Amino acid sequence: SFVDAVAFELDGMGGAYVADRGGGVVAYVHPECEKTTIITNWRADTLIASPVSIALMPTGILVADATTPGVWRVQLNEDHTFNNAVNLDFTPHHVNDLDWSP
Repeated sequence: SFVDAVAFELDGMGGAYVADRGGGVVAYVHPECEKTTIITNWRADTLIASPVSIALMPTGILVADATTPGVWRVQLNEDHTFNNAVNLDFTPHHVNDLDWSP
């Protein structure tokens, strides 16, 4: 069950990705709520401790984490299960080094 769900993103096919900050869970709720697939769970993998926002990407999702500071690019398998993740490390000392010019 979700403890403190704070964000969700519809996938355009009847399902949705959910960020649960309190439970430290990122999950996929299948169409018609037939089942829920846990993608990451901080108790099991300590990857994303406090997810607060989700955005869709072509091969997965971007997840903003309130505690690790950073954004995670999570690649998913076709069945919405976890494949791998990369921390994009948007910490303040890196943001200043980015080229924001058009």
